[in-house]
Order: sequence, then structure tokens, then C-alpha cells
Amino acid sequence: MYSRKGSKGLAKIWAILLVVIIVAGISAGVLLTQFWPSAPGGPKYTIVVDMTGRAVNVPASVSKVVVLQSYWAEVACLLGGGDKIVGIGKHIQDSIWIPESVKNRTVVGDIFTGVNLETVVALKPDVVITDTGYGKAEEIIKALEDQGIPVVRMFCQSFDDQLKAIRIIGKVLGSESKAEELVNYLSSKFNEIKNITSKIPEKEKPKVLMLSSIKEGLVSTYSNSTWGRAIEDVGGINLAYRNIPSQAWPKVNVETVLGWDPEIIIVVAWDEKTLGQTMQALMKDPWNKTSAAKSGRVYGVLAGGRYREAFLDWGPRMLIGYMQLAKIVQPKYFKDLDWRKEADELLTKFYGVKKYVIVKDVRGKEVMLPYPVERAVVIQGYEITAALGAFDKVVGSQEYVVKRDRTIQRVVPNIKDIPIVGTSSSVNMEMLLSLRPEVVITWDVYPKVIEDIESAGIPVVAIRIKNLTSLEETIRLLGKIFGKEKRAEEIISLMNEVINFVRDGTKEIPSDQKLRALYLYSPKTLNVWGWGTTHAHIFELAGLIDVTKGKMPPPGYGQVPLETIIEWNPDIIFLAPRVWCRCTAEDIYNDVKWQQINAVKNHRVYQLPLMSSWSPEFATLSLFYASKAYPNRFKDVDFDEFYREFTKKVYGVPLEPYYGE
Repeated sequence: MYSRKGSKGLAKIWAILLVVIIVAGISAGVLLTQFWPSAPGGPKYTIVVDMTGRAVNVPASVSKVVVLQSYWAEVACLLGGGDKIVGIGKHIQDSIWIPESVKNRTVVGDIFTGVNLETVVALKPDVVITDTGYGKAEEIIKALEDQGIPVVRMFCQSFDDQLKAIRIIGKVLGSESKAEELVNYLSSKFNEIKNITSKIPEKEKPKVLMLSSIKEGLVSTYSNSTWGRAIEDVGGINLAYRNIPSQAWPKVNVETVLGWDPEIIIVVAWDEKTLGQTMQALMKDPWNKTSAAKSGRVYGVLAGGRYREAFLDWGPRMLIGYMQLAKIVQPKYFKDLDWRKEADELLTKFYGVKKYVIVKDVRGKEVMLPYPVERAVVIQGYEITAALGAFDKVVGSQEYVVKRDRTIQRVVPNIKDIPIVGTSSSVNMEMLLSLRPEVVITWDVYPKVIEDIESAGIPVVAIRIKNLTSLEETIRLLGKIFGKEKRAEEIISLMNEVINFVRDGTKEIPSDQKLRALYLYSPKTLNVWGWGTTHAHIFELAGLIDVTKGKMPPPGYGQVPLETIIEWNPDIIFLAPRVWCRCTAEDIYNDVKWQQINAVKNHRVYQLPLMSSWSPEFATLSLFYASKAYPNRFKDVDFDEFYREFTKKVYGVPLEPYYGE
């Protein structure tokens, strides 16, 4: 049995040891857990060393937490602590990475405008997690601590700090094992980046300027901060950090920055509008004189948690932000790094969501895209995109679509507002980059254009439609890209209803009674679309024989002499829409040179209404061909009415067949 005097001496020894252990833990930057009862039989507390090195007493079993920043709420949710969050900072509601259940918790204010102390106290939190060092942080923290509420202070200046922060939150929530699993994953991936950059010679490191805004002659830069240091970590020379290392976000006058002459400029913004405006400003004088602008190395990166493609943020997603920066700063050394694939792995493994999808285009190339795509430049495949109901995701297209395509003009009310980026054969790269598309959808026939786009870091999905099979594949492909898989199958089903109706009406026609057909683009230029084109395949579906079969080399269209057409002697001729060829069937009937041809003799030249064979209207074209070739088999068909009903089902708008110029 101890004496009273001995007990007091032992207590002093334990008290001294505890202080020593806490100080050692703070000095080493190590998180310390020590269970200590507040009173006999009272609740146990955990001593946690926060990011400022302060030892904070929090209950060993935390059940109520208030979190003021979205990235720390994001971490808490990843570690299984979302149900413990009872109060949130108001900007947490803006993050797409936070579950709705957490976003609906009580809003207590924010670090910039202050918090409602009464609201926080009423929630009876075991602990508050918040940033320190900016805004009204110190005022808020003092008020909370005066109320006896423990506050865990957070702040990061490096990637290692991100890992430490995750461990701290894991301690607070009692989720140490989950935190360690996440930390191990992130550190392993980050070390792979560091291993590569450690081998980059200093002379190959570009001079980089990272900025957030340019106002009143001052440039807000990133220097000795998490993102500023990230530039150095991925193999660049951060000009602001090298020149002003004592500040995190120094504001530097424009003349000084221009004197630095950055080789790469990276604009960081929290919203798309600001990013676009700043990027546009950097294309103008005097910024266009910088080495970065001259070489086309001005890049925009979204930060925060409001956008799916934004990874530059404190917390686990910062890993992908580093990878995005690595691809920008050192494309040569990180040529094999696919940050989208890495993002998909991170999000699937720890967030329980799949934000990316791999699609295979007509080149056989696997392309990783956000799922579903929210920002697309659609140069081709625009009718399909409209049918899918996905034109609200289109941020750019070609001039014909925006200004002249009659179907799109009717179906997409705001089409005139969509920026023009060029054509399949020629793209305005400056405009394209300013739109920041997640994908460009275009034909595969201009590989140099595709190469230029992909070299700028923009994924390209190449398509080509040659027949019904490839059309259906393209509809499914675009459906997958836009997250409209169900709608894609509905469109294909609607098409096949029409095509099967046509097949049923023509299947019993004997081979020797099938009409021999020609698709003539223009009697003036003698251009024909023959075997190997979509129209040749539609002829087959409509029970027709293409007179060019086996007689035209790939790609199946081009000019042919009139003598050849006379030799082919088609029974029926389909003339391209008047708006395209600027001609009519009468031009052929009235031209003596065409009189030897059966189709002309029998008055069987038909002008097509304006329909695209690269769209769901492929199906209505087959009906038009069949009904004109074999009217007795389709005598109950009113094509114009049929077309109106079909387009209403496909596009949501009943369209009139257009036969005019």
C-alpha cells in the first residue's frame, strides 16, 4: 500500500513524463494519443497534435463534429465520419464531393465572414475542425475555445502536410486505420512522381508562373504555398517562389512578372467564368509577348470542389492535381502518365464513385473521359447528340451546325450562342483551348487535326459512319460519353422499327425485279455517292441494287463521266437535296444528254428532302427510297406525316421534310 507522500511523488513524475512526451510529439510533428480521464469515471480524452503543433484534448469517442472547410469535410466523409458532422461551413454546400446528407447539415457560417457562435454552441460539438492563418480564423477560434469547444487547427504548405492532415482527422474521428490506408496510397503515388522529377536536369526545368488573377496592375501569384511548391515538386521552376520565397501568395506588379518572362503560365481559378476571362487576358498585349504565350504554353486549371475536373485542392484529390501539373510542366518526362486513369482509380477506391469511363473510338483507340462528359466540342455527330438530349453539354461546334443545319436550328434553341471552333479539317486551337472541352468528337479522316488537338491535352473521340452497324455503334458510343445509354437504345429501337418495316415491304421482291439505283449529288458536277457510302447501304435495305457496286474505288464517291452513268443506265435516280446541289429533277429531264437513261425516260428521278444518313434519319431515308421505288408496296405510307412523327420521337420536335433551297 502506497503512502500519501509516495502517491504525490508518483503523480509528479507522471505529470513531468506526460509533458515531455507531448513536447517530443510536437517537435517531431507526430500525432500523439494519450487517454486521460477528466475526472474519476468521466469521459476519456485523446490528445491530438494539430497542424500548428498545439496539443488539443478531444473526446476519445467523438460523435459530433463541426467542419468549416469543404476539403476537410471531404476527408472526414472518406474516413467514414460523415454521420458525425453536425455543422458545416457554408461553402461545403458547393462541393460535389460531399454527400447530400452532409450538405444538409446546419450551416454555421464561414472563415471569411465569421460563424454564428450561438448556432455552434447549440450543436454541442465535441470538436471543431477549421483552417487557421487567414480570414477571421483567429477570432473564430478564440471565441470557440472561450466556450470550451476544442478546435483542431489545419493548414498545409506541402504534400506531406496533406498526409499529416489526413492522419489528424483520422485521429479525431477514431478512424486511424482508414486514414493510414489512404495516406499510404497517396504517398506511394506521390513518390512515383518524385522519383521521376529527381532525375530531371536543372537545365530542363521550365520557368513557370502560377497565378490566380490580374487586377489593377498586380498579379496574384502562388509562391511558398501548397500549389506554389507543387510546381517545384513536378519539375518546374516557380518564378514567384524563387523570387519571393517568404510569402505564400504575393501580389507582384505586371512589369516585374513580364521581366521574369515565364516559359509556362498556369492560371488557377475556382470557377469557369473567371478562368476563361483570365485566359483571354493572357492572349492580349502585353502578355502575348511572353515566351509562354508565344509557344502556346498558357494553361488553365480549375481548383476547389465545385467542378468534377477540379483536383487542385487540399485533401486526397490534390494528388491528381499534382499529376495535372506534371503533365503541363514536364510532358516529356510524364508522357506515360494518364491522370484521368489515376483519378478513376483514386475515386473508385476511396470515394466509391466512378467518375471516368474508357471508350474505344473508330481508330480502336481507348480514350478515358469524365463520366458523363459535361463539356464537349461536337464537330461531327451533332444530330445524334441532339437526339440523345445532350446538346446542353456542347460548348463548341462547327460553323455549319451553328449557322445553317436546319435540324439543329429547330431542335437546339440556343444554337446561335455556341462558339464556332472550325471544321473537321481545320480547328481554331486558341478558341478550342479557351473552351476547355473534356472531349472533341469529330471524323477520323483528318489525323493531323486530331494529333494537334490531342497534343494540347484534349481527348479526341474519332467517329465514322459507313452503314447501319457503324451508325448504331456511334449512337451507343456517344450515349456512353454523355451518360445517355438508355436513350441511345431507345433511338436505335425507333430506327429499327422503321428499317424492319421497310425490309418487310421489300423482302419478297424477286432479284430480277429489283430496281437499279443511283445516288447523284449533282448533274452539273457529275458527282455520285456510290458503293461504300451510307446511301449504298440504305439502297440495299430498301430493296434496291446500287449500279456503282464493284465499279467505284473507295471511298465510293466522286466524279464520273456522263458516259459511264449512261452505261450504268439506272432505273431510278435519287438526287441530292436541293439545298446542297442547287439543282432539281427538271434540270435532268430538260437536258438532252440524259434522255437515254431509263430513269429519265420513265420519269423516275426523285429529289431527296434534307435528311442526313449520318443520323437517326438514316431510317427515314430507307423508307423514302423504298416508297419511291416501290410505291405499290408502300401505298398506305404518307412519308411527310411519317417523318413528322419519327422526328418528334427522336428529337422531341416534329420536323417538316425540307425540299427547298
